[in-house]
Amino acid sequence: MRSTTTMLARGRRTVRRRLLQIVALGLAFGPLPAIAWQVGGARPAPPIDATRPAPGLDNGRSGSAPPGFAEPPAPGLSEPGRDTGRRYRFIEAYSPPDANDSGIGPYQVAFVESLDRSFEQPGQAPERTQLVSRVIVVERPAQVGGIENRTVSALVRSYQTVQLTKDGVPDTSSLGPVGLAGQTFWLQDDGRPVPTILTLPGSSRLNQEQFGFAAYQQVDVPKLAGLLSALHQGVGSSWRVPRNAAEALLGDTIVDGTLEATFEGLIPPTETDQNSRAVIRISGRVQLISAMTAVNAQLEFAFVDPATTLDQPPGNGQVNTLEPRMLDVPGSINRLLLAQRDVVELPDATGRIGMRATQLREVNLERRRTVPPGLIPPLPNPTPVPTRQNSWVVFRDPENRFLFEHPQDYRPAPADQSAGEDVVLQRVRIDGVPDHMTFVFHPRGEVPAELRPDPFVQRMIEGWRSVPPPGVTVGQGSEGWLPEAEWGGKRVYRLELPLSYVPEAFAVQDAGRAYSSAYLIQLPNGAALEVMSLTEGSPVEFREQVEDVLRSFEVDPPAPAAPRAAAPVARPNPTPAPAPAPGTSVPPVEPEADVPPVESDEPPAVAPALESDSSRPAPPPIE
Repeated sequence: MRSTTTMLARGRRTVRRRLLQIVALGLAFGPLPAIAWQVGGARPAPPIDATRPAPGLDNGRSGSAPPGFAEPPAPGLSEPGRDTGRRYRFIEAYSPPDANDSGIGPYQVAFVESLDRSFEQPGQAPERTQLVSRVIVVERPAQVGGIENRTVSALVRSYQTVQLTKDGVPDTSSLGPVGLAGQTFWLQDDGRPVPTILTLPGSSRLNQEQFGFAAYQQVDVPKLAGLLSALHQGVGSSWRVPRNAAEALLGDTIVDGTLEATFEGLIPPTETDQNSRAVIRISGRVQLISAMTAVNAQLEFAFVDPATTLDQPPGNGQVNTLEPRMLDVPGSINRLLLAQRDVVELPDATGRIGMRATQLREVNLERRRTVPPGLIPPLPNPTPVPTRQNSWVVFRDPENRFLFEHPQDYRPAPADQSAGEDVVLQRVRIDGVPDHMTFVFHPRGEVPAELRPDPFVQRMIEGWRSVPPPGVTVGQGSEGWLPEAEWGGKRVYRLELPLSYVPEAFAVQDAGRAYSSAYLIQLPNGAALEVMSLTEGSPVEFREQVEDVLRSFEVDPPAPAAPRAAAPVARPNPTPAPAPAPGTSVPPVEPEADVPPVESDEPPAVAPALESDSSRPAPPPIE
């Protein structure tokens, strides 16, 4: 036991020293050149089959899962790529909660997301994992504004169904994302790629796993309207996608690059469906915070085409077929197919590829604008505002040795957690290095003897000074014990250090500045905690936030309670769905080089059933 403890302690010191170097190199050089995300070279992402049982809305077949409603027949196709000379401006307008107009009101969203991951190292067998999520939610616009009510700044989301599998094995833990079923939340748009999520009365507080799933693994459907062109476009026209709309599609912050949208064709209405559908393709490559991503997506915008009435001129007049017709058409994005491929390659000491990680992401999403009244969540009164109780996320140690709370804009960052005791949180800053909080927990009985204030301070200072040239200059800081009366039984020693560094080449400023605070905490049960934090922002504001997080740190917390299950809701009786028209086909989307293709061999099923994993075709293996 003693040798194991010593080895773990040595490993933790190595991780901390390496983290200091990585963060400091980021200060001096910006994005690290050693981490090179690639999208070419290896096999491209597999195509998305739009006809597979993906979204999960009940189509009336026996054994299918709730919430059921009937599947309308799939529309046929008639020259979807033909340019009629008309120019369309597609508009999504939402209905305010207190109005009964023709805008989009409550709607139901169902999606399946598949993540196929592979991790490869030389001389070792690849590690492969497949994660599949099937989710059904009801969303209700709560705050609507902007030009013609096209913007949703807040909505209420009620989770109806959440099913997860990992490598074909269902996840049944109610403390993970599955526990979101039956819960209702307020989502506030604060201008970030993901919304702020507030728990509403009757729902449980979000833990780290649930928040990550709800915030980062779901598409914000109203924001997809930003993918539509603000100008009139004809079939074959292309336009650049605004950055905020691309971020909503990808669920992360874009550092560089743009996506392009193309109006590829029209699917006309049929005898049973009065809606036309515009097919819009989104493709390109962008650099996210830590990834270069190749994207290929397909949208379907459903609308009632007014052009059919314009084709009949009054009396014996003639139609001027040479003049484009500018048409403003309200409707909604009702279908999204997304393929995304990321590859990261890290070199070893010799410069060769030492590690390759690949992720293939597929999303198949459908929206229905007709929702049974019993499924529509009520609007809270008064409007909720963010508080620590309803917005901070609970991070719980997998072994339940400790927990703490933190603001939503901090995310767990990749770190060497082989010892299971290091936690790294980071808050993205577009204009600099992310704000960091690094927690190293020493359980009771395994606290190193040298873990005392003087060696701790010396180690932190030496860590910064050991950064390779041009290095980091450590200024005159402050240190000392904090008042015990303010810390609820914890003894806290704090070290504050001002840092300066040489910024990126050709930067306007002559020197960069940052602030680091480190904490050595003796916990009430005899355990110890080391914390290192860093920001390029306001030191006072950052320090207060870090210490608020540290005050929430608890050891040996009570066992977590399972979320309360929502009362069952009456479901409508499903009706059998007519078979699709035989012989119809959708032309495939031609992929760009090395970009994941989106393909459709026949009309997409409008409401496929939520079935077990065995009904979903397995993707080809990663080569």
